[in-house]
Amino acid sequence: MANKPTSIALSGGNIKGKNFRAFVTPVTSVPGKTVVGVGVTAVSSSGLTIWVHRTDTTQTLVHWMIIGKD
Repeated sequence: MANKPTSIALSGGNIKGKNFRAFVTPVTSVPGKTVVGVGVTAVSSSGLTIWVHRTDTTQTLVHWMIIGKD
């Protein structure tokens, strides 16, 4: 959706650890202009929710990683 953050929940992981961090980055040649922002919520051993905010409706590829720590 244009001009509104859109999310997708990913699940099914089995990350070891007790504390989790996630990193996401959009694949784009227009950061800050068309892709306004990207972020994560609900990070856990089994997955996360990725949020993307764009100014248009072009599909966005996002690379992501979850790291678990004891």
